[in-house]
Amino acid sequence: MRACSWEKMTALAAGAGNISEYLAVWKRQTRRDAVMLTATPEQADVQILVGPARLESIKAVPPRPSVDPEVLALLSRWARQLLSEPEVMTYPDVMAFASWCRTVPGLAAAPEGTCRMGRGLVFHIAPSNVPTMFAFSLVAGLLAGNANVVRLPSGGDRRVDLLCETLSQVLSEPEFEAFRDAICLLRYAREVSDVTSRLSRLCDVRVIWGGDTTINAIRTHAIPAHASDLVFADRSSAALIHADAWLSADSKDQTLRGFYNDTYLYDQNACSAPRAVIWCGEAVEEAQADFWSRLENLLAEQFVLKPIAAVNKLEFAMQIAATVPNTRMHSTSNLAVRTWVPEISEHVFQGNPGHGCFVETQVTEIDQLFASLPRRIQTLSYFGLDPQQIRQCLIKARARGVDRVVPIGKTLDFSLIWDGHDIIGTLSRTIRID
Repeated sequence: MRACSWEKMTALAAGAGNISEYLAVWKRQTRRDAVMLTATPEQADVQILVGPARLESIKAVPPRPSVDPEVLALLSRWARQLLSEPEVMTYPDVMAFASWCRTVPGLAAAPEGTCRMGRGLVFHIAPSNVPTMFAFSLVAGLLAGNANVVRLPSGGDRRVDLLCETLSQVLSEPEFEAFRDAICLLRYAREVSDVTSRLSRLCDVRVIWGGDTTINAIRTHAIPAHASDLVFADRSSAALIHADAWLSADSKDQTLRGFYNDTYLYDQNACSAPRAVIWCGEAVEEAQADFWSRLENLLAEQFVLKPIAAVNKLEFAMQIAATVPNTRMHSTSNLAVRTWVPEISEHVFQGNPGHGCFVETQVTEIDQLFASLPRRIQTLSYFGLDPQQIRQCLIKARARGVDRVVPIGKTLDFSLIWDGHDIIGTLSRTIRID
């Protein structure tokens, strides 16, 4: 902990009526110093939800081997604690995190002749559009073998609080004492840039979840020469549906429920949520009519559209119609606003307000699709196609876009391969042993 200067102590003492009050003020000030916040009246305090008050403690934690058994035990215990809380059952996304955390799919052993160790301290800047994403990012940092500081979204969300409360309970148990200095979850206003700057100078890897504007703002804060950034920029996603397969499918209701979860659960705010629907096959018009009619029936039962969102969707659709040649609006309700476009381009994603706002198009051959998809396409969800066929088309087209291909209904499933990055590999260092 940094010592208070004589001038600072004098100023504090001047505002204290007695020695006990002075000591209380001094303790609060030194705790602020410990989290490296420049205390001024107009700045919000740093709120530490989990972890040590002194960040020197977390910086001193040595790295672990990647996929350490003790980390797996911690994650399993956290998952059990979450699933034991009745309130968690009201949040499907928190339940999904707990289920994922219990097994953590996709873990791979280090290549033969090597071992993997954490890089040291990872500073995560969590996104605000998906409340549970900070927890997935933290888990990745732990699995890679690192100590972790996570800046939580500044807005309050009960799901974030539940995840923090249950983790804190688990860390209080004796068998997980070693992790108490290895995890710090804190919250502070974006305007308090001094904290971001100082945490950036401490870290060995910085993970930035957010839009391009956020990433560029964070990058103005220098990191050590040996450190690196792992960034997740603005992305958009699309769904590819084979019309003939849709019309003959027996699982329409299940697929529609999956599409609803992919898109409307977070109001299309997740980067993996489809904002474009691409049709292939012969009976496209018939399949379209059936698909959207069924979806609108489901939306009428379960989705509440805010008036401002309705206005924003119509404004976006009219903007696309005015700026993209050969487009047409063909929505039958305001629950799912649809605009037909001749092709999927970068432009048709810009400014999409979400809340059930889609562009649609048709391709005669899916080979032609992958050659033209823009770089910003992150996830391609599909129905009625062979994933191996999609794989071959991606390779043949030497596609710039698409970092992930999953069935409809699986776009929100987190993977340790994300946006084309091997997260565990990036957050750890591979040591060659000959």
